[in-house]
Amino acid sequence: MDDFKINDREIENLIKSKSSPPANIDVLSEDELILKDIAYGFAIPPDAPSQAEGTLAAIRLNDVGPASSVDLEFGERLTLIAGDNGLGKSFLLDAAWWALTGTWASHPAYPFGSARSTQPRIEYRIRNAGGQELVGQSTFDWLHHTWRKLENRPLVSALSIFTRADGSFAISDETRGRLQVGGPKSLSLFTGQEVWEGKSGEIEGLVRDWVSWQQASDKSAFRMLARVLERLSPEDTGPLIPGEPIRIPGDPRNLPTVRQIYGDVPVLFASAGIQRILLLTYLIIWSWQEHLLASEQAGVSPQRKMVIVVDELEAHLHPKWQRLVLPGLLSIGKLLSTDLKIQVIAATHSPMVLASVEDEFSDESDVLAHLLLVGESVKLERLDFYKYGDMSAWLTSPVFGLPHARSRAAEQVIEDAKALQLSDEPDLDAVKEVTARLKRTLSPDDQFWSRWIFFARRLGDEV
Repeated sequence: MDDFKINDREIENLIKSKSSPPANIDVLSEDELILKDIAYGFAIPPDAPSQAEGTLAAIRLNDVGPASSVDLEFGERLTLIAGDNGLGKSFLLDAAWWALTGTWASHPAYPFGSARSTQPRIEYRIRNAGGQELVGQSTFDWLHHTWRKLENRPLVSALSIFTRADGSFAISDETRGRLQVGGPKSLSLFTGQEVWEGKSGEIEGLVRDWVSWQQASDKSAFRMLARVLERLSPEDTGPLIPGEPIRIPGDPRNLPTVRQIYGDVPVLFASAGIQRILLLTYLIIWSWQEHLLASEQAGVSPQRKMVIVVDELEAHLHPKWQRLVLPGLLSIGKLLSTDLKIQVIAATHSPMVLASVEDEFSDESDVLAHLLLVGESVKLERLDFYKYGDMSAWLTSPVFGLPHARSRAAEQVIEDAKALQLSDEPDLDAVKEVTARLKRTLSPDDQFWSRWIFFARRLGDEV
């Protein structure tokens, strides 16, 4: 009872006293009572631990970031954030990471205002396994230019991984953090190079760990790595299968390889897209393996929740691969543990990524959010998820907002052509000029030609 600060006398009084059941529980019902419902029906003790196994449910930002006010509801399983450059997708991921872990993966959010004109505030909600919502909030201290620390702040009890657009990574693991030499330290920050080559005292790095796992007598980590790689593999060049380690001139190490259709390629020479997936896969496996070890050493059960935050999910990936990476990421939980649940929060510019989840997107567990510019203000809207199917339909959907799924030049000439078609007295010379531009920008079988040829010929232009 140390966690709840209950002494022997209080325990005795609790046992002697009679507690009434929660009002929403009918103890006389003929239906079988669920103990979890009964437990969550009681109020949480005021000095209970602040962590709550559950899900980041929402975040609200005021006077911080590109938008003056943002309310974002998160999906229990998946949250996709789309929008133009510079509107705050990466910033929302940084804020979500702070809500998840209580730490900033890079520079803390800084409000660009003044103490007189703004009241910067970050508020978030966490929904625990029983459906209760816990609220955390921090305001900006203008005097010290820091965010005020929260006492007993609610956190999602999860192993959290953040892969950022600049190639760096952040990992938050409370269990492993409690065992750190020199005091608790749940946050680990790595550059992409450190994930490859290692960071003294913190991580061995992909190059060493991969070969170590592959040559170990217990190959469970290596088998897990291979399974996740296969799940995240592209479809055109085949699955990413680990090959045999090799030596290359000038390097004293055995280097891991990836089997390609043209031979085994040392990971250091793999393409940018393959390297990104290798790094993400390795870091997920490494984080999980380290968490399992820390849980065993601390004598506690491993986490049953992993949160993966990904900025620019499609970076370096061919469109064929973009159609596979998100479904693969959502499915890896069961490859790591039978009772591990994954929550993915990702920012993307890719219609391929959105189309990739058309067959499994659920309004009950998933969210599609969109940042847009309205006048001079940035707004966030939650969009209904439609199955557009064709990629050109995704490009012209509200998510991406292109008037036409064509080149910029083709878009401009088609708009000029439409303006002529709608005019009361179209000029023949203007029609001929647009016809010439259409020939330069559109293919001969473009569907717009049938509409334009009828119009132009009626005015005397022999198209």
